[in-house]
Amino acid sequence: MRSGCHRWVKQYGLAHLPAVPIIVFLVTLGIFSPASANDGRTSDAQAVSKIVRTIWQGTHLSQELTGRLNKKAHQGAVVTLRSQGQWVTRVARENLTAVESLKEAIVNARNSITDVQRGHIDTIEVMLPYAVGNTGIPPSRLGNADRGRVGLLMRHTNGIAWFGPGYQVMTNRNLAKMRRAFQKQHGLSDRQMINEVKEKTFSGLHLLVPLSTERDASFLERGNRLVLPSEAGQAAIRRFADRGLGWLARNVHDDGRLTYAYHPSVGKESTANNVIRQWLATLALERSAAFFDDPDMWKLAGRNIDYNLRTFFREIDGLGAIYFRDRVKLGAVAIAALAIMTHPNRAKWRDQEQLLRETVEHLWNEDGSFRTFLMPRARNDNQNFYPGEALYMWAHLYRETHDPKLLDRIMRSFRYYRDWHLGENRNPAFVPWHTQAYFMVWQQTHDAELKDFIFEMNDWLLLIQQGPEALPYADMAGRFYAPHGRYGPPHASSTGVYLEGLSDALKLARAVGDQGRAETYEAAIRRGFRSLIQLQFDGDADAFYVAREMRKYVDGGLRTTVYDNRIRCDNVQHGLMAALTFLSVSEK
Repeated sequence: MRSGCHRWVKQYGLAHLPAVPIIVFLVTLGIFSPASANDGRTSDAQAVSKIVRTIWQGTHLSQELTGRLNKKAHQGAVVTLRSQGQWVTRVARENLTAVESLKEAIVNARNSITDVQRGHIDTIEVMLPYAVGNTGIPPSRLGNADRGRVGLLMRHTNGIAWFGPGYQVMTNRNLAKMRRAFQKQHGLSDRQMINEVKEKTFSGLHLLVPLSTERDASFLERGNRLVLPSEAGQAAIRRFADRGLGWLARNVHDDGRLTYAYHPSVGKESTANNVIRQWLATLALERSAAFFDDPDMWKLAGRNIDYNLRTFFREIDGLGAIYFRDRVKLGAVAIAALAIMTHPNRAKWRDQEQLLRETVEHLWNEDGSFRTFLMPRARNDNQNFYPGEALYMWAHLYRETHDPKLLDRIMRSFRYYRDWHLGENRNPAFVPWHTQAYFMVWQQTHDAELKDFIFEMNDWLLLIQQGPEALPYADMAGRFYAPHGRYGPPHASSTGVYLEGLSDALKLARAVGDQGRAETYEAAIRRGFRSLIQLQFDGDADAFYVAREMRKYVDGGLRTTVYDNRIRCDNVQHGLMAALTFLSVSEK
């Protein structure tokens, strides 16, 4: 932190804030009301950006904010200067009008850096809070859904901190983490935090102001632009697929390793890993290579297969294993075999494919059930996931071989898991894998039982897709989540894989002439893509806090949720494969 602005940062508790491209945080009170927050945004953005640019240039400022923007700024302004996404300095000012606070903050920030640094500043971010203490959400009830939409003001005699919506998006910090940051910044004890710190929530608008007049200023919603339902058309879904594939391709390293997860808030790759998701990413590369007829993508997928086999494949007691952290999972074995089967150079890995297929057979039981782990042998959980993945691989194999013995096994498993699922084990995670497997078999057999179960599963799945009427914020609409169910949290990868299954269910409905279901499924799919497009990093505005040289790990990637910016490979690959499946039927 530069010494010229240190006292401001200390006063406002902002030394721990991370980087953002030139950014101005303008913190003011009562400027907008929630009801009018979307009205006149273009003119408001132009008015603020003109003033910001004028102040930055050091020319005489005769303009004041007018209309809704001219109210007293009781809290002031926080200004962050950035270059190419990198943090340079940050200054805060309060107890003046909006323009006066902004002017002092910008001038102080300019004076705290060198001429060379000033020459590289390129963007200004403005955050405009309103309804301080009047959001209807007390600090103690500030939940995940509110993160990035409702700010937290913390005040102590040692200083104050504005944890605005933009800050929460950049840092991925929830309520507990914001409190810990404030406590650490000001050296407070637990008792002081309880007895001496005053908290209020507030709402805030986010504005990015590029210093170049060639680029327009823009308001952000939760660090992003709100995607409207009308924007989930064919062109948008194809663009979504293109950008998702770009993320996957850029994140395959020279040795064939794929980035598993990336944390934009800290600019680091995750140390976690999951081999099933790794192999599914391989499959997504292959599906994309086929869809776009791209020989380079086939080569990239082949390099990735080589790495995965070199790193994870083992032969254990004459069986093929995808071994990771003392576990061999049915799902990993099946998806690895499928990835090999899908590649045009499949013969290169013939031995590994055969051993992996033998493992799947080894884990199948005569009643149609599967054991879900080769190691440890006592484990048999994840029945909602791994058997469906194994049947999906078998469905591809049956389409290739038309082996009646394999079909008999598939149908025994179908009847076993249909009864299991409809009994006391209904779970949305079960639906997409079994849908895709059974649809592929139905295409060969036209079995009515398969058709009926696919429709039954997916009709039920639609009950957990959330529309705007069930949500506090419009940017969440289209996701799949049962808040009061036992099915786990909302997640980009979940929405993506559900759309994969629904796209096959749509194909089935069209194939049998069920127009009503086809229309219902297609509408649900488009709502789901609206949600995924909302989560995709797409351009400078979305990644305003990410350093330029790190954008390759972010651009085209998908946030886990609207309030959690972590990118995982399965966030991308499931949505990408769903888009390819949907486009293949919707563009006919």
